[in-house]
Amino acid sequence: MDCFERFVIHLKRTVPLKHRVVVRRVDMKDDGSTSMSDSGLITVCIRKRDPRHRQLDTLVHEWGHAWEYDQIGNHGKGWGIGMAKAYEAWEQFRDEVEK
Repeated sequence: MDCFERFVIHLKRTVPLKHRVVVRRVDMKDDGSTSMSDSGLITVCIRKRDPRHRQLDTLVHEWGHAWEYDQIGNHGKGWGIGMAKAYEAWEQFRDEVEK
């Protein structure tokens, strides 16, 4: 399991969401995207050809959107709160990995 996959597990544990979240690394034009289906499934897509550090940065950004969809139900200003929570999880994860 690589660092990215371990961080996804850490995010799901430290910034839990009520809705089911699927994180995928895919071929795509943008760095990342997050959407919520009518059934409530949140899908986070990360561009797989990016270097791992960029994928992790994008995941923090996109988890903010996932949090926003989960808590608020739309895409707007609430993203900043979600991203702050995801960034705090990243700092905690990084500190644990570096020990």
